[in-house]
Amino acid sequence: MNNTALNEAFDIISKRHAEAIATYEERINKVEKEIPEIVHLNSEIANTSKNIIIASLTKGIDIKSRIDEIKRANLYAQRKASELLISHNYSSDYLDIKYYCPKCSDTGYIDDDYCECVNNLVKQINAENINKNSSFKQCTFEDFNLNLFSRSNMHCIKDKNGETFRNISEYEHMKTILQQCIEYSEIFKSSSPSILMSGPTGLGKTHLSLSIARRVMEKGYSVIYNSALDLFNCLEREKFSKNYDSQADTLEGILNVDLLILDDLGVEVDNKFYKSILYNIINTRYIHSIPTIINTNLSLNDLNLKYEDRIVSRMFSYQVMEFYGEDIRMKRESNGKPTF
Repeated sequence: MNNTALNEAFDIISKRHAEAIATYEERINKVEKEIPEIVHLNSEIANTSKNIIIASLTKGIDIKSRIDEIKRANLYAQRKASELLISHNYSSDYLDIKYYCPKCSDTGYIDDDYCECVNNLVKQINAENINKNSSFKQCTFEDFNLNLFSRSNMHCIKDKNGETFRNISEYEHMKTILQQCIEYSEIFKSSSPSILMSGPTGLGKTHLSLSIARRVMEKGYSVIYNSALDLFNCLEREKFSKNYDSQADTLEGILNVDLLILDDLGVEVDNKFYKSILYNIINTRYIHSIPTIINTNLSLNDLNLKYEDRIVSRMFSYQVMEFYGEDIRMKRESNGKPTF
């Protein structure tokens, strides 16, 4: 695991823990001033563990009976404290410590292993660092204008065997793709299927994938978006740089992020290293069932010609979305609207 990102994650967790304790202490001080009779009850609740240990080490008594008595007293004190809180318009759990991660109580560990919150933070930190160097835009589904697509131009939609099974207008076809993207983002999870968006430039592939990214990030998942060429160049520099710092491992972030979006695949030159990296990325994420979205201006046939079978077979196992129509960015420009 990337040590730099890991250290940053534990800094965040440490601050969360300190904030939770500070909030708890503020609430304790406030309530004990307002409800003096709760002080004794809180003290009895806090001393329960210590009293049990003392009882278990005391000779000449019925240890089981004494421990049962201490537990009953603890439950009684908890019940009375809750009643006092409620009677003073507080919630019954007002004095519970509210940790950001209740699983590990903001320690970062569960049974000597990293808590899930640590792994999630590392993925988010890696994603943020990589996205700093990308042209990440905030696009929305609401901004995607279906009316820029023709209702009269028809296209033949073919199945995986290349056989036509229906004719459909550009407008209706893109309406279906838009709905598929919306549904994908709404039910997204770490094991969602991957998507391959294929078709000519200027048809909204980047816009829709970034709209998915926005919704997915709003759900708390980590997302990396960048052009395939930029990521390949970055990985090549890290691999062969004399000053390569293993702590700043971009590849780890790419392989483990919740959703990876590779934009403009296919514009890169034929390069043995790039193809090796591409296969490593899509194969590793495929094996671990981590979703990837790939955008390309190449047709499915062109992809078949450009990349070797082991790469193409992985990409063609994705949910394939083929984009048809005229460049809508040209239409946006003619209308004086921003392009995406």
